[in-house]
Amino acid sequence: MKILHIAPIGDLKQGIGSVIESLSYYQRIIGNELKIVSPRKNNAYPDMDVIHIEKSKEFNTLINTWKPDIVHFHSVYWKQYLSFYKILKKRGVPYIVQMHGALSEANYSKNKLKKFIANTLFFNSYLRNAKGLVFLSENELIRCVAKDLCKSWYIIPNGCNVPVLEVRKHNKDHKFLDVIYIGRIEYQVKGLQPLVDAIKFISERNLKNIRFSFYGNPLDPDVDKLKKDLSQCNNIAGYYGGIYGEEKDKRFRDADLFILTSPSEGLPMGVLEALSYGIPCILTPGTNMAEIVENVQAGWKTELDTNCIVETIRKADAEISDNSERYRNNAIELAKKYDWSLIAQTSIEIYRKVICQH
Repeated sequence: MKILHIAPIGDLKQGIGSVIESLSYYQRIIGNELKIVSPRKNNAYPDMDVIHIEKSKEFNTLINTWKPDIVHFHSVYWKQYLSFYKILKKRGVPYIVQMHGALSEANYSKNKLKKFIANTLFFNSYLRNAKGLVFLSENELIRCVAKDLCKSWYIIPNGCNVPVLEVRKHNKDHKFLDVIYIGRIEYQVKGLQPLVDAIKFISERNLKNIRFSFYGNPLDPDVDKLKKDLSQCNNIAGYYGGIYGEEKDKRFRDADLFILTSPSEGLPMGVLEALSYGIPCILTPGTNMAEIVENVQAGWKTELDTNCIVETIRKADAEISDNSERYRNNAIELAKKYDWSLIAQTSIEIYRKVICQH
């Protein structure tokens, strides 16, 4: 099968780029031919072969010469997509659109009027002509404001690579529980305010057995605010910049707990990555994984509320101390269900179904 991925891969490593990097790798391994197109110049993934195309003429040439069996768009709001999909429609090439949370109720509420106008004039047609909309989870599908524009829906989750490592017990010689956050430093998008307030509450009550480490791109919009807020937490929390490669691997191996209090996600790769290292997680319902980790005892569900976050952290601290090995094993077993090799096979089965119905 000849598969064309179209994604906005540009200057920074981000969720969609990481998804394409892993998904395309495993799709090739199981015998498919792939190309990746981006409307931006790829500076973030030097090892990934990405074709930079902005003009419809170049895209038309690619479609006519390479002739893909299916095209997989990632995300919605890119003006180049509007000319690209019309070329595919004219050439009779089926395409699907993966939302990546773009039109969730929470995301749509931001700049709602602007998005309503853009959708009405341009993007609804792009979605309506797709052979299917793709979501990361059932919850993302339910919360999508545009799902009725298309008759077919599919679920292709994000995935992870589960490293081979020995499940360690919680080191009771440590003087603190090591809690990490890795993600975008944006207060509204990632629900950071209630989390920071919870950390302040914990610091003011001298619960010295817990430490919080935040990692994210230094260019994110709320980095300075986060630094200022964490400086008021009596040295139990800090922001430590971006983290990648071997440093990130080591940090995951050392951590005891991962936390994400986001109000809205598709299926967060940071959570899957943490689970793959055997790190239990504290998650809000908006992450779409809170109930899953709680049901298999790989973590705890909390609410986007300061008091609830405080109590959940306290509960996790006690339970990890008593039985960390169980939580770590459960986290790894859950992560195995999202292994990229399985996700790639799922995607190919969906592509075949779309092509057969076209």
